[in-house]
Amino acid sequence: MSSDRTHDLRRRVLRAGEANPTLDWPGDHEPTTTHFAAIADGNVIGVSTWLLVDGRVQLRGMATDPDEAGRGVGSALLEAGIEHARRIGATDVWANARVTALGFYRKHGFVISGPEFVTGATGLPHRLATFDLA
Repeated sequence: MSSDRTHDLRRRVLRAGEANPTLDWPGDHEPTTTHFAAIADGNVIGVSTWLLVDGRVQLRGMATDPDEAGRGVGSALLEAGIEHARRIGATDVWANARVTALGFYRKHGFVISGPEFVTGATGLPHRLATFDLA
């Protein structure tokens, strides 16, 4: 899937309130980057982006349409991305996880570590989430 298909959800969910958010992110067009989407009735209802860098996969840009929250869309995207990371031989998956989503990541086996930090792009608190693929 092209990164362009991620832009609407990225804007609405991850960059809500920004007048002119940057939606095309560094790494989006690298040959080692994969974008996943959940689609229902022709509409993109969930997205995630997976970047392979130095044998590790970074998960970012994960978003689910608020109208679809709690229906397993995020879980399906996360599981598909983890399986993808395994297939390409990555050692682990990591993400800068929003503090509000830490329970979701823990539920799926991610380990939360390090201090809370605020990203410049969002102004929201995050923590490091990692998933060992071994």
